[in-house]
Amino acid sequence: MKTIWSIVSFLAVVHLLALVTFAVWLWHSDRLDGARVQQVRELFSMTIPEAQVAAKRAQTQVKAELAERKEVAFRADPPFSSAAAIEIGSQVTRHTNQEIRRLEDTKRRRLAQLAESQRLFEEQEADSKARVERWEETAAAEMNRKADEQFAKAVKLLESQQPKQSKAMIVELVGAGKMDQAVAYINAMDERKSKKLIGAFKTPIEQKLATELLEQLRTFGLPADGPDDAGNANASPDTK
Repeated sequence: MKTIWSIVSFLAVVHLLALVTFAVWLWHSDRLDGARVQQVRELFSMTIPEAQVAAKRAQTQVKAELAERKEVAFRADPPFSSAAAIEIGSQVTRHTNQEIRRLEDTKRRRLAQLAESQRLFEEQEADSKARVERWEETAAAEMNRKADEQFAKAVKLLESQQPKQSKAMIVELVGAGKMDQAVAYINAMDERKSKKLIGAFKTPIEQKLATELLEQLRTFGLPADGPDDAGNANASPDTK
């Protein structure tokens, strides 16, 4: 009996030493610390059913914490509902339509301004053209008036001269190639004085010229019968 007890005691001491050696090895190899010792104590402090109940309780607590966090996140940044999304889309559409209408209104105003500027320019151009035409008409009328005055003065001068002097002036005009002007002067003279002027042509050459002047007087102011008479019939007196 004593021998059996000695063997059992020896084996117990050996196992205790092995267990202590294993624990020291775990500690020095960083495989065991106070926290893990506490976990081992907690692990063996409960029965298996108690551990299962504790695990379910912990799982339920984790789910509750996750649900609470999701609720907090939802309240902090709630997602858009369908109605909210539709409202936002409507607002964007309204804003886009308003911007399009604004741009179209701006375009219409600018086109209207351009059309008004074009109308004013055309009116000013037409007014300027009308003023130029009136000035040209006035200038032409003034020139015609002065020409008529000069023509009348020349006719009075011929009428105031002696027939011989008037004849010399007519001959000079014909010699300068101004037959039409000479005929116009004679035609405008007083008939009695124009007869005296024609009667002053005495020599054969002068009488030939007088005959030509009389022929021109006969057709003066009448429509031309041919190209040769066009210049004589439609000629205006030269006042130079």
